[in-house]
Amino acid sequence: MQLMQKDGILFLQGVVTVSTVTQLSQKSLLQACAKPIEVVDLSEVTQADSACVAVLLLIKRQLEQGSWQLRAVPEAVTALLGLYELEWLA
Repeated sequence: MQLMQKDGILFLQGVVTVSTVTQLSQKSLLQACAKPIEVVDLSEVTQADSACVAVLLLIKRQLEQGSWQLRAVPEAVTALLGLYELEWLA
């Protein structure tokens, strides 16, 4: 998983699975969330599992005071959000 933040958009890229979400990427995510984020873009996520949902919840927790939206949510992530009754994230 790679992270990039630019102009208020946080881009999640690559494979976002249990095997790729590490302590290092969580630390990077927390640092990225320290800056204002308006959009979380998932357009470059190539593979995702429940770890992606956990990352989105972590982002939500870190950005509690601000409003943000998801963009280009992959079908697999949409299905997982529905399964966990977290459609409100999208």
